[in-house]
Amino acid sequence: MEKLFDDMERMKPVTIAVIDGVVAGSCLGFFMTCNFRVAAEAARLDFSFENGALPLQSEIRRVETLTGAMRARELFLTGGIICAGTAMQFSLINKTAEPEHLMAESIELAKRIRMKDPVLVDRVSSTLK
Repeated sequence: MEKLFDDMERMKPVTIAVIDGVVAGSCLGFFMTCNFRVAAEAARLDFSFENGALPLQSEIRRVETLTGAMRARELFLTGGIICAGTAMQFSLINKTAEPEHLMAESIELAKRIRMKDPVLVDRVSSTLK
């Protein structure tokens, strides 16, 4: 799984994850590999690894990169479930939307990125991981 997530993170195309529900376990790692994350306002991120389940080191690293070490430690060690609004405050998601507007917002984001110079998109994507 680590290699899969690392490979996904290095993909050339810009990736956008869209969630309308709960993201937990390995799905959390997959979610964190995407360049942009758009969530329904009622979405949740579940950091409660239980029954011997452990987060991948790459998941921990990605959350640390986005939130800082102190916040990542809190999320993983207290095992909480956070709402989309809190996830946005913690820089884990880029945008929230009502469920009926979720796909439209995500498509609009993709269109705005597609309108940019491909060289710029490639430069930014390869520099910021």
